[in-house]
Amino acid sequence: MRLQTSASQLLPSLLTNVIGIFEAYHHPSCLDVLATAAEVFAGGGAGQVTPESGQMQLKDAAASAALQEALGRVCFAAYTKLQSGAMASFPELLKSLFDMCHKYICFAPEIILQLPSLPTLIQISTQSIRLRERDPILTTIAFLSTLLAPGEKALQLPVWQQFRCQVDACIGQHGEELTRACLMAVADTCPSQLVSKLGGVIMSLLQSYPQPAQQWFGKVLMNPQFPGEELVLTEEDRQRVCAIAMSQPALPVRQFQSFISAFGSVCRREANSDVLIGFQMS
Repeated sequence: MRLQTSASQLLPSLLTNVIGIFEAYHHPSCLDVLATAAEVFAGGGAGQVTPESGQMQLKDAAASAALQEALGRVCFAAYTKLQSGAMASFPELLKSLFDMCHKYICFAPEIILQLPSLPTLIQISTQSIRLRERDPILTTIAFLSTLLAPGEKALQLPVWQQFRCQVDACIGQHGEELTRACLMAVADTCPSQLVSKLGGVIMSLLQSYPQPAQQWFGKVLMNPQFPGEELVLTEEDRQRVCAIAMSQPALPVRQFQSFISAFGSVCRREANSDVLIGFQMS
């Protein structure tokens, strides 16, 4: 603990240097350093509401300020870089960006949940999830899964109670886009071994935002152009998938993930749609 306290005094100058390097060269490893700093120095979201501002802050004010400035500046620099070319051209940057943001959600939610560009981050996630590379998809899934469903214990923390409304607003703004991206990835681009994990994101959307998410899911699935111009799904298939996804009570997590994997196999013509019938009878 003493060592950590001593090291925290060096954190602002360390992060200033890391920020400068990232803004100049956009090295993904700089984001890896920030991810570690958030994990080591943030304290797992054990922040306090300051009476002066009413805002949630980490107990170490200097560390809080340094980590907050770092997140804002590197995210802005990352967004700028990502706009300079096709998203698929930056798999390492996306991997490190979402790994860093996932660490912030886990260990410093009081910082990232107040991030002004959080909606932009969610919008970028809808493109990252559509890539074919394994690593950026994995970190994006981890970020989205924790953002959408942080868990019962986390939701009892003051920080989540205070800032959950910001997350809800972001999902309300980009939820349909996110649902479409997840389903398109399941149907086509996502590596097959990761489809079930992506099913967890879809389930979190449906459970955390049931009414709008069911509408988003149905709108995407019932579009005759989904998943592409070729007729892969019949009207009966689409109705069956919607019925299974929205069933009450919901399928257990692992069974829902298996259902999404089976659905992906149907969309990719790797299986017959009959494989979905068993899930409807569960």
